[in-house]
Amino acid sequence: MQQTHKLKLNYKDAFLPSLTLILATALVFAGFYAVKSVSGRLICQITDVAGEETDPTLGRLICCLIFFSLSILLAILAVRRWKAVPDKMLLTWTMSVLGGTLLWTSVGECSWHFGLKVLNDEGISTFASFPRLESIQGLPVFVLGVLLFIACHRKMSFPLSAYLLVFIGNWYGHLCMIAAYPVAMLIRSDLNLESFYKASALINAIIIAAVGLKLIFGNTKRTTKYLAAVCIYVALGNLLFGCALGET
Repeated sequence: MQQTHKLKLNYKDAFLPSLTLILATALVFAGFYAVKSVSGRLICQITDVAGEETDPTLGRLICCLIFFSLSILLAILAVRRWKAVPDKMLLTWTMSVLGGTLLWTSVGECSWHFGLKVLNDEGISTFASFPRLESIQGLPVFVLGVLLFIACHRKMSFPLSAYLLVFIGNWYGHLCMIAAYPVAMLIRSDLNLESFYKASALINAIIIAAVGLKLIFGNTKRTTKYLAAVCIYVALGNLLFGCALGET
């Protein structure tokens, strides 16, 4: 009887975290398009940021601000719940990954569409867009962020680690597609854009999924199994996103 309970527990730890993360992403995307459609009025000028035109609508700005606020709130609630009931992980995990996904959507997907008017060295007013973290512009900051996370994550609580890891995972997935091709051109890759998307997606998916599966089904702590679900999520996202871009 005790062995059956253990198998059920392992089964839940293996599959529920990944499923929860996928559902959280679907919920955030649905909310994003719903809020974004509230208003299409432009609130600042359209510019080109890392090869793509911005879409600075009022609806997108509202989405950016609401999602950022909800993200911080969910992170705080997840940390408090973890301190109160550390043995019940699924709800804490759900709040953390939902918060991390909201944070990425706000900071990574929305913020670069906006900017501020600034004065240059000659005293002339110009419009400066916020950096596009998902492009090659964000690569140095990403590397620094990953190094800081690696250095500090052992001192972090489980919900905070999950919150930040989901943000980093989403960021990495976008960098693999959007930022990697300029690097490939610098090293004179013979692949065209479509082939590169597919190859990059497949290679990343195989490596990241292998790491995730090893951590999930290996002799690891329960918190590690939950956090490893981010690897499965990133691998699936890379595969789907890369194949879709490779067909366009």
